[in-house]
Amino acid sequence: MELGILKAFNEGHEIENHTYSHPFGLSELSDDKIVEEIVLCNKIIENITGVKAIGFRSPGYSINKKVINTLEGLHMKYDSSGFWSIMNPILKIVQNVVFKKGISNSGFGASTRKLKQKPYFPDLNNWLIDSKQKRSIIECPLPKTNFFSLPFYNNFNLWLPFFYSRTISKLIRKEHMIYLFHIIEFMDMTDDIPKELGIHPNIKKSHFHKIRQSGKIVENLIKRYQPISSKEFVNLILNTELS
Repeated sequence: MELGILKAFNEGHEIENHTYSHPFGLSELSDDKIVEEIVLCNKIIENITGVKAIGFRSPGYSINKKVINTLEGLHMKYDSSGFWSIMNPILKIVQNVVFKKGISNSGFGASTRKLKQKPYFPDLNNWLIDSKQKRSIIECPLPKTNFFSLPFYNNFNLWLPFFYSRTISKLIRKEHMIYLFHIIEFMDMTDDIPKELGIHPNIKKSHFHKIRQSGKIVENLIKRYQPISSKEFVNLILNTELS
């Protein structure tokens, strides 16, 4: 695993924090446990790459002001866990059914439809709204479509018919676009993966099919968006007043 992470880093990918043990319901954990999950993951990343992580995404998008403020206290520069769509209640039910054997998934997508659709400084007491003062951390929410407020990330787009993903990737318009991939989209049942992952959406589709469809989506997006590294983007935002 370490060699894979180092290879990805050396090829130009940024390695950021997704917690140490991937606990669902991170926002419901104690303050000390939240700190532990973030710090241990940061240490591993720095030991492997020699570079400190500055970004974070919570497992299951479980986020609240406690997690945001903890990240800022640990000198992280951005969180990208903010996510809400019409699918959130459904996803929470599915996750609870899939992981009913002892894995808690409380706090999944703990946000409302009022969640902003562009980067902002989260308020100290309510992370869902803009802070009145500039902070050293920003929230970079994941996008949703204007079409029934459906999610717009790769695994969901692969799950739906190709016509939909191709069309929506041509039509979606956001000031900033964060497009989320998951490692599962580059794997299939021919890979040496735990059998429990066989229930994951899209895992039974061939990796060739998924990469081809993902490529078409990205091709449509880069016709309208200029790719930029997360660190470059965040440093640009932190040095610019947000509207």
